[in-house]
Amino acid sequence: MTPTSSPPPATAEWFYADASHQQQGPVDHDTLLALFNQGQITALSLVWKAGMPAWQPLHEVVQLPAALNRQSTGTATASARMPGTAQPPPPPAPAKKNKGCLIALVVALVLGLLAIPVIGILAAIAIPAYQDHTLRAQIASTLATLSPYQQSVAAFYAEHGRCPVNGEAGIPERDAFPEPNITDVYVGIDTDEDQYECIIAPTLTGFGSPKLDSQTLWLTYDADNGEWLCGSTVADRYLPSSCKNPDTP
Repeated sequence: MTPTSSPPPATAEWFYADASHQQQGPVDHDTLLALFNQGQITALSLVWKAGMPAWQPLHEVVQLPAALNRQSTGTATASARMPGTAQPPPPPAPAKKNKGCLIALVVALVLGLLAIPVIGILAAIAIPAYQDHTLRAQIASTLATLSPYQQSVAAFYAEHGRCPVNGEAGIPERDAFPEPNITDVYVGIDTDEDQYECIIAPTLTGFGSPKLDSQTLWLTYDADNGEWLCGSTVADRYLPSSCKNPDTP
């Protein structure tokens, strides 16, 4: 039979079915011919290589020596075409190698694992610092709401020579202050001091933090030099600089 294709180059890789119909290979063209010449495969042995749609008899795709080809096709027809003999399936296509993607994935995973403890350390530092800053800002805002009452106390003292009390000089009663976050605001004389000083002392409330709620602020007025001093039961770390103990850094 005249072959249907020209001989492939020596570098072509061929798969073939042996006498037990088991897939073998790959081998090059010269090795395939050597197997034929040695009688290990016949002209009707099924062969396949990349680019072929299906397995085909050797003599249909490879040019064989004429005498051996006729002899092999004549004697092997019965066994090669035996009913029920299954053709071996084409070999699976080689898996694509994605080494570059795999390396990139490994690098990304390693960097991610290294970043986790760093993020944790930064969070452990940043979150408490932010919380302290927020509490200081809330205290500073509360002190700002008391500024009008400080002016009223100073003006009353300058006119009357004494400290006003709740209900005088436009100062509300202790439980009637409209400003948020303060309650039970005492205005009068600072009885804890040896010298005569006026005081505004609110109790903090509504902050949602035990570090501030139920704590006390006090603003004392030294009439001799016209200065206000600030103090609190709140920890110094949550107080603005104007209200800290002078000995606290």
